Amino acid sequence: MKKLNDKVKSIIVLTLICLIVTGVLAVTNSFTSPVIEKSRAVKVKNSLMAVLPGSSNFSEVELPEGAPSTVKAVYKADDGSYAVVLGTMSSYSSGEMGVTCGISAHGELVGVTLTSYRESKDFGKDTYPKTYIGVNENTYADVDTFAGVTYSSNAFKKAIGDAFAVVRLLKGGEAQ
Repeated sequence: MKKLNDKVKSIIVLTLICLIVTGVLAVTNSFTSPVIEKSRAVKVKNSLMAVLPGSSNFSEVELPEGAPSTVKAVYKADDGSYAVVLGTMSSYSSGEMGVTCGISAHGELVGVTLTSYRESKDFGKDTYPKTYIGVNENTYADVDTFAGVTYSSNAFKKAIGDAFAVVRLLKGGEAQ
């Protein structure tokens, strides 16, 4: 009988510990969640402003049917330009490559930034993305891939193409 009482006590004590820890985590979350959300919003807005210089008012638009799976979000600026947030993988990547593109109202790539990339080879992450500035949906394929890291630069090029594709869909065009 004593062993049964000890087991019941152990269960009650463990349950109380779990409830207390859960309560402490819930209280902590209630204080940190707004701070984390505000920080995320600032980071997103900064990346949008980096790819669309001169724009400051953005509204998130609903992804159209048929949008490429690499497209995570699209924001439209007041001047009719779009910022497209993408996440893509290369064949040999250890994680997702995050890319944000700014496409003018005239359909030209005006800004691009690599927001996350985990590879040890950086494939010219500060210079290679800038080679796409000024291209449009018809000319981006002419940009050379970066020698030595072809898989990553091919994934990057595909993401750029997906950004143009989703903007075409948003403007009432058809999926290709």
